[in-house]
Amino acid sequence: MKVIVVGCGYWGKNLVRNFNDLGHLYGISDFNNVVATEFSKKFSVSSFTFEEACKSDADALILSVPAPLHADLAVKALKANKHVFVEKPLSMNLKEADKMIKESKKSKRILMVGHLIQYHPVFERLKKEIKKGLIGNVSFIQSNRRSLGKIRSQENVIWSFAPHDISMILSVAQSDVLKVSKFGEDIFQKDIFDIALINIEFKNGIKAIINTSWVSPIKDHSFTVTGDKGSLIFDDTKDWNEKLSFYRHKVTKKGSSEISIKGSEPRFIKVPQKEPLKEECKYFIEVIRGSKKQRTDGYEGREVVKILQKLN
Repeated sequence: MKVIVVGCGYWGKNLVRNFNDLGHLYGISDFNNVVATEFSKKFSVSSFTFEEACKSDADALILSVPAPLHADLAVKALKANKHVFVEKPLSMNLKEADKMIKESKKSKRILMVGHLIQYHPVFERLKKEIKKGLIGNVSFIQSNRRSLGKIRSQENVIWSFAPHDISMILSVAQSDVLKVSKFGEDIFQKDIFDIALINIEFKNGIKAIINTSWVSPIKDHSFTVTGDKGSLIFDDTKDWNEKLSFYRHKVTKKGSSEISIKGSEPRFIKVPQKEPLKEECKYFIEVIRGSKKQRTDGYEGREVVKILQKLN
């Protein structure tokens, strides 16, 4: 399977490395000729302009470019009969998302969005434990994504950080969204949130909160799912063997108003260590080959964009 990575910058270089390690890197493309030449030499592959990449005999294009370019480049690649992997968010609005999905169906080519954490072995295990009933009926989800990050000018912290969290929450909640709301603060640039708190309510009664910040001195990438029997916490800042923990609790009601919760010490759930991005890249190849079902396809990406658009 031959892939060309379009965009070799902040995140694209990691995609280049992983597809190269998997033996599928056919070429690279970058709007900066100096960067394109550098990566071409480093990985001993050809360098293409985007137009040349579309006309090449590559099977797929990997788009790691600024979000406003996603729709235009993806549609052009799909029209050129290339499978497309596009980094999050899928698009900047629903109109663009629908255009991308329509072209994917028309060309009969795969459209996949890079909601990376969906392919994290710890998140996959968390979902399995929920399905087995370890924490009972899910009632609440809290996701924190805070750190000192790259401050962008084309998108706010919600569009930059929250797509992963929204994708994860939708995957766990398995319900239509009833209501969304937000609160945010712009610190460095007017009308561009650097900090934001997002609330999501689902028709099945589950409630979720997302706390995002790219100006936090403390790195916090944690995802907590609470049910009536306990909670599962996926903390991606911990050592691998402590990334997934289970807290059992018991809720006791006395009378009509007094409620108490008794918790327990955490039990760590061991998960075999694998690099999430490499797993995501492998999954994309396997979807093209037909050996895996789509997980984060255009429709899943559209649902995330639908929430993001409501939060504008």
